[in-house]
Amino acid sequence: MRKKVSVVIPVYNVENYLDDCLASVESQTLKDIEIICVDDGSTDRSSDILQKWAERDDRIIILRKKNGGLSSARNAGIIQAEGTYILFLDSDDYLSNADALHELYEKAEKEDVDQLFFNASVVFENDEVKEKNQNYIEYYKRKNQYPKAKSGKELFSDLQENWDFKPNACMQILRKEFLRTNNLFFCEGIVHEDEIFTLECCTLARRAAYLESPFLVRRIRRNSIMTTEQKAKSICGYYSGIRKLSEFAEKYVDPDDKRFFHCYAQRVQVIMDLAARLYLNESDDSKEKIAASMGNKEKIRFGLDMRQYEKNAGLNTRFQQMRKENKKIKEQIQDKEQLIREKEKKIHDLDQEMEILKKQLENSKQREEKLRQSSSYKVGRAVTFLPRKIKKTVRRSE
Repeated sequence: MRKKVSVVIPVYNVENYLDDCLASVESQTLKDIEIICVDDGSTDRSSDILQKWAERDDRIIILRKKNGGLSSARNAGIIQAEGTYILFLDSDDYLSNADALHELYEKAEKEDVDQLFFNASVVFENDEVKEKNQNYIEYYKRKNQYPKAKSGKELFSDLQENWDFKPNACMQILRKEFLRTNNLFFCEGIVHEDEIFTLECCTLARRAAYLESPFLVRRIRRNSIMTTEQKAKSICGYYSGIRKLSEFAEKYVDPDDKRFFHCYAQRVQVIMDLAARLYLNESDDSKEKIAASMGNKEKIRFGLDMRQYEKNAGLNTRFQQMRKENKKIKEQIQDKEQLIREKEKKIHDLDQEMEILKKQLENSKQREEKLRQSSSYKVGRAVTFLPRKIKKTVRRSE
């Protein structure tokens, strides 16, 4: 039976979460799938758990290898995969519902895409982790709608312009032949490899699309790559990513494609800022150790580049501060303008009331004058003249 989707799951010491992950894949309504579990040298019970699942479901394939990191495990899965599409799933995460793969496959086939993005929700290991990682609560939800399929460059530009681009390899499904034809693999030996891989895929994808549904549940936990303090690895990972994306751009990014070029450069600048902010807070000794880890050939270039990144980050920080100040001043001006408009409306309303009162007064005077000129008024004045005269005389005598 032809496989529609290959789910690639790197596994390394996740015995507490692996059952949830595998159960969410095994229960999918799309049955024509293969589940490639790459055991990356686990030292806990993960291997035994994988074996138990493989014995009950022949769609589960176990690849065992020496520990080489997340990228190495994913690359092994790409080479092994036989499905039309590949979905990467981290072994401490899980799919949100049983129809996830079916809906993704149907959408990808209907739109004939190489790359299909979707959203994710999060679950925290405990309240302490949630308290320390509040920024992840809404992070994986894109704010806007992108209903039309288009080229990868166009969709990436749409996403980046709205700050909706999420460089997460597990929040997309990819056509296998697209990856192999373009020799798209993860960079091994670094962290933040998704930044490189996802942007390269966007650049080369013939067609790409987006589904709003949160098909993935990201588990935010203590000691994961996302939350562990490992600044040196992060700085080196970001730096390597910048270098690789720059080299990639020389081959595949056309400066005359101004919109995509700007968005691509903006994304690289984001990575530079992340690296610079981490590096800036390190001690001189720590900076020296990080530079030394790059190797003698790269040490000088790394130092010079990081100084430039720091300078750029400082300029960007001041620019953002100025933008915030300008926004605050603009809001104050808008508040004052609104107050003036409200005052002007009140004055306008009072002017209208005055005009109405003036008209009422004028009408009253006209009625009074008309009454004075009437014959009945004159007769009344004549008839009442003597009584009024007597009344005045009596008042004087008193």
